[in-house]
Amino acid sequence: MSGTKKSINYAEVRYRLGLESDDNKDALCWFLTAAKYEHPIAQFHESLVLKESSHSASMLVLFKSAENHYPEAQYQLGLCFERGDGVEESETKALLWIRLASKQNHFKAQQKLAEILTKFANEGNGHAAYELAGLYRNGIGVEKSFKKCAQWLEKSCGLNHIQAMMDLAEMYDGGIGVDDSVVMAFQLYNEAAENGNIDAQYILAKRYNHGRGTPPDPTMALEWFLRAAKQGHIESQFLVAVMFKSGKGTRANPSEAIRWMTFASNQGHEEAARRLKRWSQ
Repeated sequence: MSGTKKSINYAEVRYRLGLESDDNKDALCWFLTAAKYEHPIAQFHESLVLKESSHSASMLVLFKSAENHYPEAQYQLGLCFERGDGVEESETKALLWIRLASKQNHFKAQQKLAEILTKFANEGNGHAAYELAGLYRNGIGVEKSFKKCAQWLEKSCGLNHIQAMMDLAEMYDGGIGVDDSVVMAFQLYNEAAENGNIDAQYILAKRYNHGRGTPPDPTMALEWFLRAAKQGHIESQFLVAVMFKSGKGTRANPSEAIRWMTFASNQGHEEAARRLKRWSQ
């Protein structure tokens, strides 16, 4: 057994002895022994004890417990940063530690996370609005609500958050939390595509190609497929080749078709490899 494994087991034994002891002093002794061996829950208990005599020492141990992934310690450390209790007040660091605890399903941390994100979102933070939308989508720290999810995504879109545009477009496509509207979805994909999102460019090209949310326009479809293809989007490269081969949205150009089909084939597109083989025969 490795030295690290022995230390972990040793700490766990001492921590459990502390839990089982009826004598407070004896229990504290076992907790402190376990804490020295990096037992995160024991470290948290040690920080509570030290707080009565030395706040600074208590904070050092609380930090250790949080860094060792104990969610209650992460939550309490987040509150300390929020209040400036024993540390310099910092909303950013409060959010960091609260988020870590929330990811470990700490219920109070999840509620606090929603509270902090709401504050940040209302102050114009687009990423906070996007993250808050995710909490409403999944019912984390708040009551699940697709309608509120869509509302916060809309606010995030207004703050130029590209992924929010993509997510809200999907909701309009499916009528989730909003009235279904392929036109609104198209507009959001268009905005995300204009901002350089490769997936949005590919989706927008397909919508121009098939006339979904907009009149069919093969020329515009090729333009957006090309934008995505030039960024390495494999399916766009394949479809650009198909359009150059058939002359859809442009004049037929066999050499360009072969060039783009080769790009797609070299990235592992199996159908592209098969077509190249057929074209060379």
